[in-house]
Amino acid sequence: MNEKYKDFCLEFIFISIIVLIYLIIIRYFTPLFVPPEPGFYTTDDHYHYINMAKDPFKPKVAIAPFCYRILTPFIAWLMPFDLVTNFLIISFVGFYFTGILLYYLLKEYFTKILAITGITIFYSLRFTTWYFFYNLWLTESLAFCFIVLCFWAINKSNLKIYAFSLFLGVLTKEVVLFTIPVLLISEFLKMKENNSFHKKYLLNSLYAILPGLIILITVRIIIVPDPIWGYDYFYLIQRIGVNRRIKSIIRLDVEFFYICTIGTWGIILCLFPFFNKEESFIYWFKLYGIFMCLIYSQLLIASDVEHVLISGFYPMLLLALSGIQKLSEEREINELVFLVISILYFIIQLILHLLFY
Repeated sequence: MNEKYKDFCLEFIFISIIVLIYLIIIRYFTPLFVPPEPGFYTTDDHYHYINMAKDPFKPKVAIAPFCYRILTPFIAWLMPFDLVTNFLIISFVGFYFTGILLYYLLKEYFTKILAITGITIFYSLRFTTWYFFYNLWLTESLAFCFIVLCFWAINKSNLKIYAFSLFLGVLTKEVVLFTIPVLLISEFLKMKENNSFHKKYLLNSLYAILPGLIILITVRIIIVPDPIWGYDYFYLIQRIGVNRRIKSIIRLDVEFFYICTIGTWGIILCLFPFFNKEESFIYWFKLYGIFMCLIYSQLLIASDVEHVLISGFYPMLLLALSGIQKLSEEREINELVFLVISILYFIIQLILHLLFY
């Protein structure tokens, strides 16, 4: 075994242990959304995923938009245990690989210490692992994993991995499609940096996107949703987007703005980005601006807020860690200080979780 491979294995084991410790703590202190909890018997999102996992081929469970998110309930249907155990395993595995991939992705830009700080902050956010361990029936655990894998592939210009992760991501939840503008912009910026433009780069990017778009359309052609549960986007925009979201903005609703910012991202992800240099903000906006606009555009058709916004966690982490890095360099603060702060933040979130949720 050569030294480089040995170092990689030791690092992987070390990071795996850290991720598992976080997940075990969160899981231990998080109740599951299962009977006899009264809300379980409502026909909310979980109800449809459970029905799909019981028998994914029954026409009566084809309720839009849930019926198109087939991967998670299909895996649960294939697994040999009871549904609670199956969905819990999927959630645990999804969040485990999300943490591992997130570490290696962040390490492309920052030191190992800041990369660990990043995954600590990720696991501290209430609407990442905490909420989706509780509501284990939802598809976000796998969707987050494919989002991070898409960003890793974009960073490496590995279009094969991107095509693979987008394909499976579309079958998990449509939000993974929002990574497409990041891919196109990233490839364009790389060509611009090299002062070269070749049509093959653009064509290769389109080829990487194509499998995801094909499966998106195919699933919607094959699966015909129950007409009783109509899903009319224009109606949703009018009822939710205009009558709730737009009016909240016009009224300068403080509670709504709080939920869309600190309520979703927490203090750390809202504070440290402001320590960035102007050029860092500009670069972030160029690469991830459209992605984040698409993330926030979901509020026009979704009744939830934090639940849908949290899928934009990676650009927020990137911007916060960039601010921390600049602060560390300019003020000569050891990066370990920020790691300790993130761990204390995780502990505070745990205490708040036990007291109020």
